[in-house]
Amino acid sequence: MLARVNFVAGVAGAFVAALALSSVPLGAHADDATIAVAANFAAPAEALQKLFEQRTPHHLKFTSGWAAQLYAQSANGGPLNSMLSADR
Repeated sequence: MLARVNFVAGVAGAFVAALALSSVPLGAHADDATIAVAANFAAPAEALQKLFEQRTPHHLKFTSGWAAQLYAQSANGGPLNSMLSADR
């Protein structure tokens, strides 16, 4: 079970890093990414944030709430770079 959790965390970490850095221009120095995190994914996102920020010069800022609320904010031009949610 622990191996599966570590694998999922690794994959999710790589996914978060790719999403966060996709908005950073090449050659940029430390930058921030604002990520909408559905309440059901807040705890894993915080763990991934710590790992990401330890391994890169970039910083993640999270805004948390209901998935539908965050989606509406993003769809209406909210200042979000990405959105994470879980289905279980």
